[in-house]
Amino acid sequence: MYLLIYTVSSPYQIVLADFEGRWLERSIEQTNSVIDSLNDSLHDLLSQAHSLNKQIEAVVFITGPGSYTGTRIGASIIDALIT
Repeated sequence: MYLLIYTVSSPYQIVLADFEGRWLERSIEQTNSVIDSLNDSLHDLLSQAHSLNKQIEAVVFITGPGSYTGTRIGASIIDALIT
């Protein structure tokens, strides 16, 4: 299963996709509390993946072109997941 994170422009996207072509997706509009929304959406998706006995094998992070702040938000999410 792949975790795809797109935060360079609104709406932000978090997607979990597997090798059979199935996916779970969340779209988040940019607001003042976007970090909380991204965190909640990511937690929800990872909980669903766990209930399906799926493991994340790779992370795909889109770096642009787009917002520098959005890119940093996505990089921070990835950093928090892998450390």
